[in-house]
Amino acid sequence: MNAQQRTEMIKEIKTAGIRYNVGVKSTMALRARIEELSNVNKDYSKEDVELCKYFYSAIPSALWSEFFSMLNYSPERQMRLHNLLGTGMRSDPYVMFYPGEYIVLLSNPNSHLYPLNRPLRMVDKKTGSLTTLFAITPAGVCGNHVSSRISTFRAATNEEIALFVAEEVYLKHCSPYLSAPERQEELTNFLEEATAMIATKTTEGDNGE
Repeated sequence: MNAQQRTEMIKEIKTAGIRYNVGVKSTMALRARIEELSNVNKDYSKEDVELCKYFYSAIPSALWSEFFSMLNYSPERQMRLHNLLGTGMRSDPYVMFYPGEYIVLLSNPNSHLYPLNRPLRMVDKKTGSLTTLFAITPAGVCGNHVSSRISTFRAATNEEIALFVAEEVYLKHCSPYLSAPERQEELTNFLEEATAMIATKTTEGDNGE
């Protein structure tokens, strides 16, 4: 990395905090949706959860109301049990993604083309009248469909979002031939410095882990 390249990158890092802040805010919303789906059973009694597990696995859904009536459950309890059966019994639900959120994929159940355990940013791409969500790497490489099952990914941490933004800055100004040991060492050193600089620019109150 020559002196001019480094100067340009440092200039951009001073404004990269804006992209970081936007990414953190967007990803906080994703964390909230994951938390909500993960805790969907928390407002139900242990008895109701166990009952619904049995109904979900052993009784066709068309017969649930009939069985509830036979057990003389009140209309209020029947409604609660129907709500639990409709949401809480899904052991691996899908999570809605939105553009600008940062994720880390943990597994590859649908043969996607993305690296695992690396931060990615969600983007939307239009094809005619259709809009489809994909993810991109810091190099701007877009893969295919992302798995959104709750077990296959997690929301990126603030540190990982800063790392993504720092790597974007680096790749914009330097040739991406990162296989050479000296280039990889240069990238590692730069990312450590740049990530720390970007992460300090977080807006007040955005302290999501």
